[in-house]
Amino acid sequence: MRFLVILLLHILISGCSDSSNKTSSGEQLGQKLSQYIAEQKKSNKPINIKNKFGSNLHKIILSNIDLSNVDLSDMDLSEANISNCSFVKTNFKNTNIIKATIHDSNFEDADLSGVIAKNSDLQGSLFTDSILTSADFSNANLNDADFTGAILNQTNFSYALMSYITLSSAHGDNANFKNTSLMYSTAINAKITNSNFLGADLRKVNFEGSDLSGNYFESADLSNANLENCKLDGATLEGAITNNTNGLTPSIQLNKIQ
Repeated sequence: MRFLVILLLHILISGCSDSSNKTSSGEQLGQKLSQYIAEQKKSNKPINIKNKFGSNLHKIILSNIDLSNVDLSDMDLSEANISNCSFVKTNFKNTNIIKATIHDSNFEDADLSGVIAKNSDLQGSLFTDSILTSADFSNANLNDADFTGAILNQTNFSYALMSYITLSSAHGDNANFKNTSLMYSTAINAKITNSNFLGADLRKVNFEGSDLSGNYFESADLSNANLENCKLDGATLEGAITNNTNGLTPSIQLNKIQ
């Protein structure tokens, strides 16, 4: 009996030890990719992720990796866990990052046209001067992200969390901000036109000097927002909340900017 008890304890301890030493498939894939990049850079050879790993990087885990100027188009990065990585001038066209967590990473000058990023978490990431044409960020968490100078044509941000972001000098036409939270954000000298802000939370957003022509602000909350020197030709504020909104003249409020 004593022998059986000792044997049982040995099996349990061994099992616990084995499980603690195991790494997830996402971690293993991330380690292999990191090693590959280091080797290619050391020998001054080109980096070709697709040829080496294929297009499926589902649930990959990456941290502190430089993937600048790399082709990551048409790939599956859904449910990836990525932090502090550089994707400067990287090609992300039509890539799937649904439900991915990508924090504090740099997408400056990257091409994210057609990216599918629904329900992703991209807090604190930089998208300065990036191309986001026809990308889908619906229901994404983009709080504290920086979109300075980004191209947002037909980009879908509906129901996204975008508080404390920067949209200054961004350009977008026919973008969708329906029911998006943009509280406390800065969008100075931006040009966002013919876009849908239905029900958006725009409290304390600074739009100073921006071109907001043709935008649809019905039922949006613009309380304490700054619309000073904004161009609002053809925009509508029907049913919008404009408590203490700066830059709305009495005539504009009366005509609902229609």
